Amino acid sequence: MYRQYEDSNYLEERIRSAKNELCLREAAGDDVEALADLHNEICELEERLNFSMQDAEYDSEEVW
Repeated sequence: MYRQYEDSNYLEERIRSAKNELCLREAAGDDVEALADLHNEICELEERLNFSMQDAEYDSEEVW
């Protein structure tokens, strides 16, 4: 099985950006569906970051 590894720094930056956008949209009174979509995107990015960090941790351990 092929697994594509992701850059955790890139994911962290995307999470920060999405959270900032969410705050701005909430303050602007954006519609609930758009806010929910953005919230779901943040959750997905956080999950991908978690997997990325687990991959990095696994790669740093000795498997012998």
